[in-house]
Amino acid sequence: MKSVDVIFSENLNSIIGPVQTLKRIVSNQSYFMENDYDLTLFTLDNPNGTQSLNLNQTRSVAKRNQSFGAKKLKEFARFLARHSILYDTIRINKLLAAPSDLILRYCSLDRQPDVIVFHYVFDCYNYLKQGKKGNSKIILFIHADSTRSSMLLEYFPKAKGTPVERKLDDITQFVLDKVDKVISISKIGARNFLREHPELEGRVGVIVNGIDDITAEQLQYIEDTRNRQSEKKYRLVSCGTINGRKGQWIVVDALSKLPKALLDEIEYTIVGDGPQKITLEATVKRYGLNNVHFTGPVPNIDVYKHLAEANIAILMSSNEGLPLSLIEALRCGLAGISTRVAGIPEVMIDGHNGVLIDRSVEALNNLLLHISDYDWDEMGQKSRKLFEKEYTFNRMKNDYLQMLKSL
Repeated sequence: MKSVDVIFSENLNSIIGPVQTLKRIVSNQSYFMENDYDLTLFTLDNPNGTQSLNLNQTRSVAKRNQSFGAKKLKEFARFLARHSILYDTIRINKLLAAPSDLILRYCSLDRQPDVIVFHYVFDCYNYLKQGKKGNSKIILFIHADSTRSSMLLEYFPKAKGTPVERKLDDITQFVLDKVDKVISISKIGARNFLREHPELEGRVGVIVNGIDDITAEQLQYIEDTRNRQSEKKYRLVSCGTINGRKGQWIVVDALSKLPKALLDEIEYTIVGDGPQKITLEATVKRYGLNNVHFTGPVPNIDVYKHLAEANIAILMSSNEGLPLSLIEALRCGLAGISTRVAGIPEVMIDGHNGVLIDRSVEALNNLLLHISDYDWDEMGQKSRKLFEKEYTFNRMKNDYLQMLKSL
């Protein structure tokens, strides 16, 4: 039996995609045990690697509502990140000042697994700096589109062309020189990564995201909900953290520019919470958009109910890996509108099960003005077929197993 430690400095009740994927992996522990791999997950709220996790409980937890003051503070921090090199420098230096508590705790356990899997470059860097690798094989997952520039601009946008960028480059190279395998969650991401790091040929792999299918009862719920006569002909939905990267504000701005007759046919539901929710709600109110609704935090297991009420998923992201929100939309048979970013064109195939556009208010507004030109129901049916073929978790867990066997 080979031992595999998975380390991720996040909480298990986080709603971000990688955490949801890791919980699916661990919940299939028996599958990996049957194939001689013993997986243990280490997270901020599971620092000792307890394997008897209450995954049903963590799956049902929605992100708690934060106070107005806490949300405004986070929003201000994001503003500083976009506009202040000093702030970015402080953030990076803090990350590098000392290993995180999780890494320190893990190192103190003096474990010697066959494989260690990381999902953050900084986690991997802090571990390797302790000189603890030994005989363990190291795997690093990349969850962005795997290009250094896009990752830099997303998390440290003002660092471009500064000494901070060079420090980040040095950190990345230090990690890449020592890991045994780099795994991208999209095919496009892997190609981008190899283009920037051709010396890693043979050490870069792909495990495309996959999720569990919903039950027959849930599928029936979706069908029944869709068959009910709806007041709005076009029902748009966005799921995920409300922030600048996900682009919900683009949708709101584009809707505000539509003629009233067309706007009356459209409904837009924003599922989730985030640092820019307060500002976006104020913008919606200022525009007088009565057709835009906020659900607030929703448990992951209930998201399908909101998708059932829609017929078009929309994601105007500036940067992604392979977004689980779109895969969830495929699973529920929704057509999509999205950007040509990273792995998105693999999920939403332009002209097949969705429409891809430039990331701008103008491009989206123009599409919405011609929204009647598309057969959204037919594209939604194609989405469901694509999910069944490419994005099930059964396929993903087999790919994960084959990755471990390849080491």
